[in-house]
Amino acid sequence: MVPGSVSRSFAGFALAAWFTFPSAAGAVTFYVDNQNSTASDSNPGTLDAPYRTIGAAVSQHGGAGNTIVVEPGTYRERVSVGASGASGNPFTIQSAGAGVIIDGADDFGLTSLWTP
Repeated sequence: MVPGSVSRSFAGFALAAWFTFPSAAGAVTFYVDNQNSTASDSNPGTLDAPYRTIGAAVSQHGGAGNTIVVEPGTYRERVSVGASGASGNPFTIQSAGAGVIIDGADDFGLTSLWTP
């Protein structure tokens, strides 16, 4: 065996595997947390700077491979999911734990229904 041949063989296998096996490189996880005081729908959706509403996260990042993690809280919104995933690469909305409530039954269409 030639010195260094094992290293070259392994490097060749690793490179071949990188091109052969599917990658989730495009998949990104975004976070929603309406209990976080820094949450805003203009945030990037990271753990430190989450979205405030599920709808904002879905409209900005709904698509194949992406995951939206919703932290516990009551979300008073109607969520429309106009995006989908792809075969083997789903679009996922999931709870971070117990206590996530989506209450889309409230009607806030008229300002007279708003309360301080």
